[in-house]
Amino acid sequence: MKHNFTSIAILVVSLSLETAVSQNKIEKYYEFINRAELAICNEKYEDAGMFYQKAFAEHTPFCIDLRRAYNLNYKYLNNIDEALKCAYIIIQRDSTDIEVYVWDTVKEAVMYARLKALADTTKMTVIPELQAALNDILEDDQTVRRQHSGNADKLREVDSVNSIKIKLLYQKYGSINETNAGDFYQNQGGLRMNLLHNGYWLNDPKEIVYQDVMNGSFDAREYAYLEDRFKTEQLDPSENKPYKAYYARTVYHAMVIHNVLFLVEPDNLEEVNDNLKSIYISETWEDYKTKILHAFYNKSPHFKFAMLQRFYFGEEEDDIQAADEMKAEIDEEHKAGNYKRTYYEK
Repeated sequence: MKHNFTSIAILVVSLSLETAVSQNKIEKYYEFINRAELAICNEKYEDAGMFYQKAFAEHTPFCIDLRRAYNLNYKYLNNIDEALKCAYIIIQRDSTDIEVYVWDTVKEAVMYARLKALADTTKMTVIPELQAALNDILEDDQTVRRQHSGNADKLREVDSVNSIKIKLLYQKYGSINETNAGDFYQNQGGLRMNLLHNGYWLNDPKEIVYQDVMNGSFDAREYAYLEDRFKTEQLDPSENKPYKAYYARTVYHAMVIHNVLFLVEPDNLEEVNDNLKSIYISETWEDYKTKILHAFYNKSPHFKFAMLQRFYFGEEEDDIQAADEMKAEIDEEHKAGNYKRTYYEK
């Protein structure tokens, strides 16, 4: 009996150590990805290439990072071999025509030929039945919104059924990830839209994907956006929401009106950064701000590390007026020593 207890204790310790090592590798992955993106924002492309390599050595990369590393190595560093390594993993998960990876199939005939050879010989890892199920969920999600956009009961009903379908898919496949379902942004629309829309009915995305976030099979950056939308728009729909945030990754913190970028820094900045760290994201508010400004000034057409939401108030004159009014408010706040809101113009 004593021997059995000893064996169990050893097993528990071994599993705990394995989990700790895995979590450390996921954390290092996001750290190196963040450093790569900041290096690109500062036009230090060689450094960025090194950080991408380090990130991919730590943890299975997400397609969004592979695409950026591909663009960096192919178009900026002329490191064809490294670019093809990225393309190989993407092709395993994505059936998109390879023409999207080159600008001109004639002028770039050599690269195109190598990509085509990869596409012709690479076995995909995705499960077609899983992809088809997610596509059906997306189709149901979009159809009900086209046909019954004002009927909350009908929307809630379809979203609830789709949520059940997704939970059953998790039971069947163990996980929905980019290896078995394909590129999240291109092949997992059914999952993403259901997580987003069910937040309207106070269903927390955490219930479905949190465990995958923690084991590194669901992108923590996407989770932060979805969870932020749920917490700030549904659980706490107050006027003060831009200043008290959870991850501070929603449109309330970075918006564009006409040609003006408006930023709102949350009051609980330390808490926000701690929340991000809890899901392994090392990107601080200041890092995020750097990436927002990089995207706003369009410093590189190949890299957009932050989503910018544009707001429209009617005709161009209306947009200009709305932007001017907000700028005037912020100017007054600055005169009073309040710098929580700032703006930038092109």
